Amino acid sequence: MTTRAHTGVRGIDLTARAGELIVITGGVGAGPTTLLRAIQGTLRVPPAA
Repeated sequence: MTTRAHTGVRGIDLTARAGELIVITGGVGAGPTTLLRAIQGTLRVPPAA
């Protein structure tokens, strides 16, 4: 099995001020949970084989 790494998102700045509401939407499998984990710094990346 061959696995290739790629960059899905690059160069994004996000500023959330007190009282603002930010919504991230996406269907199942589209990646909203993965994006939130990346923002939080809790995304676990498996080691390269």
